[in-house]
Amino acid sequence: MASQSLMFESADLAWLGNVRDVSQPLSRLRPIWVKENIMETGPLPRPGVPHPERHPYCEFTIGWAGGKGIQYIGREKHITGDHACVMLLGPGVPHNSELLEYPCRSLVIYFLPVLPFDMGPGGDGVRVLNRFTAEQSIDDRILYPPEPLWKKLKGNAQKMLAEFQDGGFGSEMRLRSLLTDSLVDLIRWEEKIGRSIVPSPDPLNWDYVQRALHYLQEHYAEPVYVKEVARAAGLSESRLKSVFRESLGMSCVQYLKSYRVSLAASMLGRSRRQVTEVALAVGFETLSHFNSTFREITGMSPTEYIDSITAPPGAS
Repeated sequence: MASQSLMFESADLAWLGNVRDVSQPLSRLRPIWVKENIMETGPLPRPGVPHPERHPYCEFTIGWAGGKGIQYIGREKHITGDHACVMLLGPGVPHNSELLEYPCRSLVIYFLPVLPFDMGPGGDGVRVLNRFTAEQSIDDRILYPPEPLWKKLKGNAQKMLAEFQDGGFGSEMRLRSLLTDSLVDLIRWEEKIGRSIVPSPDPLNWDYVQRALHYLQEHYAEPVYVKEVARAAGLSESRLKSVFRESLGMSCVQYLKSYRVSLAASMLGRSRRQVTEVALAVGFETLSHFNSTFREITGMSPTEYIDSITAPPGAS
């Protein structure tokens, strides 16, 4: 297998200082976002993402075709070759990639971490979410499924991209169904080959996290205080902070900030609402705070974001 996992030399860790929080336009109504990455030509080396990043979502990447690169996750790096692979990332995990040889093709599926709670009854949803969020090595995050399974995962991802782009009746139901099917198959394969699965955190902690996530998603448009989130979750403030960060890799404040920007991006891209109106609708009390937070997370102002998604193809 043309891959190798290595620990960083100290000089290699400099990229972690440039990690940026990034949001896609996910929301309660659209909790899954699908993106296609195709890189065929251009100068090398070239990063596979615009900059080192982390985000408040789970990320399920299906990659294939030809080239060679380096995937960076936290303090580890993984050299990828021409073998098809999948990558699992949880919220708050810093990552970056560098392409060394063309071509590179992948489909990236982002989903809100609250989604698995709705996908499986009992502990199934928790098991799925933990597979992304548990502390683990890079070799547990980058997997090389057998060809029949990988072909199914790729096929499901391509169907998801088509559903996502079409957005017609039933697309959200179909997206959830395809994602669930893929994740169940992947975890069952790991069980079948005896792959060690990181033990789940205390199931009660996930109950607390689920309550906190639902509270944040129901009250994002209002002033939100940690003590209120803690009360809704049934925890003290200090315990909520530790449980939330332990389970999702970021603070509840950071999650809320990123979630609000995600909603704002969705509104700006799908409606004619004014920037000030959108800022107030997602819970920012001032336009200046909204603008600075939006730029911090997306790397551009709300106006620049609107221009980027409305510009005709090929426009500079």
